[in-house]
Order: sequence, then C-alpha cells, then structure tokens
Amino acid sequence: MLAGKYKIKKSIFLFKEISNFSDDQISGMCKVVQFRPKDIVLNRDDVSSEVFLILDGTVSICDFSSGGKEVTYSEISKGGVFGEFAAIDDAPRSAFVEAKTDVVVARMSAQDFRRLITSDGAFGLSVAKHLVAKIRLLSQRVFEFGALSVRQRLYSEILRLCENATPNDGGTCI
Repeated sequence: MLAGKYKIKKSIFLFKEISNFSDDQISGMCKVVQFRPKDIVLNRDDVSSEVFLILDGTVSICDFSSGGKEVTYSEISKGGVFGEFAAIDDAPRSAFVEAKTDVVVARMSAQDFRRLITSDGAFGLSVAKHLVAKIRLLSQRVFEFGALSVRQRLYSEILRLCENATPNDGGTCI
C-alpha cells in the first residue's frame, strides 16, 4: 500500500498548515504500515525516532507500573500523530503504543519531520501549538490527580471524553 493513496495534508490535522510541500512530496516521505488490534506499534525505550501519522484507526499511548498495572496517557485516532517527541529530541520512546483497532499509519523519518518544521514556519508553529496542548492536558490531569477525589476525576474524564466525541448515527459514542 502506497502513502500516495492517502491525502496526508488533508488527513492529518497537524499537516494542514504546510504550504512549502505538496501532498505528493509529503506522501513520498512516508511508508504506510498496518497494525491489527492489540499489536504493539512502539515499545517504551525503543531508540527509533519516526513520526507516525494515523490514517485510520485508534492507538493507545500507555505505560506499565513495576507491578504490571497499565496506565493509559491517551488514545489517538485518525488524523492524529504520535512519536513526535523522539523525532524532535532523539531520546528513546517514552511510552508504549498499542493498536486498539485496525490501524493504518504513515511512518515518516525524524529527519523529514524536522525538515518540514524548519522549512515551513506555519507548520513549525502548528507543531509547537500541538505540543503545548499536550502539556496543558497532562498538567490538568496531574492537578486533578492531586486535588480531586476518584469520583471527581471520573467526572472530569467523562466530560473530557464528551468534549472530544463526535456524533455517530444520531448519537455520541464515548
């Protein structure tokens, strides 16, 4: 399956601001890969640095305590990206990524991702805003963990899910 089959600039929210590169050029930087539910897409501490652009499906970003308890940081669906931290700072992966559904991703090298950031100011600003949004969300969750009861944290998470949900067949699925 070729990356050219997908319109990455239109499919990936972060890439919509790119003006210095065509969709064909961006697709040429990518390799499309598929995963089945429960496949591990990335392992924590991997030294790879590609960025993954979700063309279809949903992944879970998670880690495990020393006792084996899974801690989910977020779920990312079609149009989202993951792996950008390692692409920017060349550090090992900071979490596991597991396919929750059938997933199709376009894999882009860190070098190409950084070239897009440095070549296109609007894209660089989009990436900065994207990272700040992640920091704000995680800061809010840390605050909630320290300041709210379990019940109140559950309410907050349900409200967050409602805000991000999209209508489906006349209703909203959370």
